Amino acid sequence: MADTFFRRVIPNPSQPSKAVFRCSVWRAPCMAESGEQCYAALAGQTRHGEPSESEGEQVVVIALYGVAATIATVGAVYWARKSRDVRKFLAGAFFVSSGIQFYLYLAGVSIPLLGTEIVQTPYLSAVRSVVHLVLSVVCIYFGFLKAPRTSSP
Repeated sequence: MADTFFRRVIPNPSQPSKAVFRCSVWRAPCMAESGEQCYAALAGQTRHGEPSESEGEQVVVIALYGVAATIATVGAVYWARKSRDVRKFLAGAFFVSSGIQFYLYLAGVSIPLLGTEIVQTPYLSAVRSVVHLVLSVVCIYFGFLKAPRTSSP
């Protein structure tokens, strides 16, 4: 399976048994003896045949990212429901984020998640770009276009 994702790009003259492979999905270079070793290394399972040393730390970092994302999402939804100005701000923030994510997709940039071996692929950047564009349109509608409700006494 890994040989379909990795193709040999550059032979390594100093170490004839190893070559530089380039992944067609992650577009990340990898120096190893085969595409299987590169697949295992980029998937975070091993580092070229060696067991990963920081799996426990990665689990903690990923859990902290999840908690922070949940708190930020709940807070943003709470304030967006209460304030029209927050929805206007979020419309612009989502629009800019959508453009940046789309650019990263077009450029084929893989983004590492800080503190882990997880890599955001360019394909995921394209998906995030579409999601942020939809959220931008929703925030534009509720922040700028729809008339605010008037409370009747």
